[in-house]
Amino acid sequence: MKFTTAAAALNRAALRTVQTLDRSSDSFSQILVEADNGRVSLSATNGRHHLVYDVEDAKVLKPGCCLIPGVRASALLAKLKGDLTVSLSRNRVAIDAGPAGKFSLTAGDPKLFPPSPATGDDSQPEMAIDGDELHRLLIEVRYAAMSKESGVGLYGVYLCAEDGVVEVCATDGVSFSKSTGQATGSLTGHTDPLHLDALQAVIPALRKEQVLLRSLSSYWYVSVGPMQLWMGRSSRRFPEYNKLLDSLTWGHEVSISQADLSAGLNRTLAMFDAQTPHKTIQLVAEEDSLRLKANSEFGASSVSMSGSLTGQATTVNLDASRLDKALHTLRKSDTITLSLGDKRTPVKLTAPAQSQHLALVALVVPGGA
Repeated sequence: MKFTTAAAALNRAALRTVQTLDRSSDSFSQILVEADNGRVSLSATNGRHHLVYDVEDAKVLKPGCCLIPGVRASALLAKLKGDLTVSLSRNRVAIDAGPAGKFSLTAGDPKLFPPSPATGDDSQPEMAIDGDELHRLLIEVRYAAMSKESGVGLYGVYLCAEDGVVEVCATDGVSFSKSTGQATGSLTGHTDPLHLDALQAVIPALRKEQVLLRSLSSYWYVSVGPMQLWMGRSSRRFPEYNKLLDSLTWGHEVSISQADLSAGLNRTLAMFDAQTPHKTIQLVAEEDSLRLKANSEFGASSVSMSGSLTGQATTVNLDASRLDKALHTLRKSDTITLSLGDKRTPVKLTAPAQSQHLALVALVVPGGA
């Protein structure tokens, strides 16, 4: 095997693939390098997800393939610039970086690497969506997703596609986030979860590209630009959130400057240690103001901001850090609306400038009542 390429292109491919590795496992901590038919690609798997990334503008001088240690290769390539010549000799991969030096990595047997799954064809349900649109949707909802797999089946983000509209949803059982966008294709209805650990490799590559998402029997197949990703599927389904949303009522609405609320919330959060797991505050909605009140082991605070209230004055308790994350997704809006209900109804955040996005933050019920 021998090929030439720019260090930046090879580093970009390595950065994407290394995110898919299982670094705790020898079997899944290596990257497969393949040079054949004028194409150089890097592949990685953690046993559940499989990613292939084509190296842009690489020139194959001699076909071949091998395994290289993923983390070490990525760390090395991040330090190199200019053009590289990569060659395989027995159990060593040599990297000639010109004036920057010459390096070698131990090469493994490519037969130990599992083959890429099938890509399927257009007979499977699929969806096509603009990369910028999907990037926006994922960024807006992922803060509310459960960060670790659990038995309740809420891990990752979920899609619901119908009539050219796709909803992307996420919840950890406390926060809920939903955004809508435009898409085309034959994929309809609610999906099982798309896993966040695999999506982290995809999200940065989505911009300015057309994305194909295909439903296969065991995988979600995603094709975007130089990257192909197979995400292992789950049999779980997302809760019927539309029925839940339809059952909720909010009798109080506060319109307030997004900048003022963000600044006031940041000052309130200063009352808590960063490691405090639950930063419970009171949100007091009055006729022409909104107050944030906090009590912690370090002291107390009360921050007032101008706001316009529809309905009667009311007070609710919630987690300030969760409110902050939800508010961050509405940072492009000048004004936001906080909708408040009874003592168990979550706070709803919406904004006229981002009408496609909705966020819910569950209340903290005193004493678990």
